[in-house]
Amino acid sequence: MKHEEERIPAKRRREAMFCLHHPFLLIAVAWSLSACGGGGGAGGTGGTGGIGGGGAATAGSEAASPVALKNNGSQSGAESTQQTGTATPPAASQPEAAPPEPTAPTKPMGEWSPVYEWPQVAVNLTLLPDARLISWSSRYDDHSPNAGNSAEVYMMEVPIGGTPTNPVYLPNPNTKLFCSGQTFLPDGRLLVTGGETAFGGSADTNIFDYRTNTWQQVEGMSGPRWYPTSTMLANGEILTLGGIMDATKQDTNLLPQVWKTTGGWRNLTNAQYDVGMYPRMHLAPNGQVFMAGIDPLTRYLDTSGNGKWTDVAVQNFDMQARDYGSSVMYGDGKVLVMGGRRSAD
Repeated sequence: MKHEEERIPAKRRREAMFCLHHPFLLIAVAWSLSACGGGGGAGGTGGTGGIGGGGAATAGSEAASPVALKNNGSQSGAESTQQTGTATPPAASQPEAAPPEPTAPTKPMGEWSPVYEWPQVAVNLTLLPDARLISWSSRYDDHSPNAGNSAEVYMMEVPIGGTPTNPVYLPNPNTKLFCSGQTFLPDGRLLVTGGETAFGGSADTNIFDYRTNTWQQVEGMSGPRWYPTSTMLANGEILTLGGIMDATKQDTNLLPQVWKTTGGWRNLTNAQYDVGMYPRMHLAPNGQVFMAGIDPLTRYLDTSGNGKWTDVAVQNFDMQARDYGSSVMYGDGKVLVMGGRRSAD
């Protein structure tokens, strides 16, 4: 009895091989897998007979079929059986070897270090241009004659792959820096705005020079700020806004201010707005500053002249303010907002 050969057409076999050789071409893979007899996507689970990993057949394989027996190079298998009375069992064709699967990278993308000792609870922590870290906490300097309005500050070195070492005590003698705002000036010095007093926020402005390990108190702000945000602008100026003024945490500083490159503050009197504590501010590609929270309504702040706000869009977070969350700009014009709680909680 003559059997018909059951083979995967050559075109479909080539498509199957293309799928496995090029798993990174996701669109091509998705299209080609369906042409290869089903399958659940690259590396996924396929249907019976598919090549996604769950089927019985292998890409490019042929079903076992009778092979025509030859006699003197001219007779078919059926004719040979009549002449000799014995039929040789058909030999199964060998499936084509599938190419090796892409190997996952063996080097980890990152890893956590062991837990190390730190001289304080580092509420505010900044990586300086020389790779040292400066931190301060809610504590004041016990040895300062102005103890209530001073800050316990430490400098630490953290060698790559090593243990934090060489703590240097560098207290600020003028301001309790707990929950202040900070960002770099163009020359690498650290501008620190606000902080805490017994009455709520502080209007102090301090600059730390990492080259000399010294603090300098400069012109104060128009009003107290506790939990303000400071952001460098494209021209090197520093925008500071938000923060609370008194101990009740109800009176918010409404006036945005800009630290000029020549020193001193200028006021954005046309942009007064309640942005709360630690508003999430990011310099946008258009030169304006994007506010990603805490309010669900996101806005642009134009810092030129007397300032101007422009509405952008509303976040999809139950129309509630996002307290205690975070945001980060991870690419040009791309901001990720995460965490926090509903203001009504």
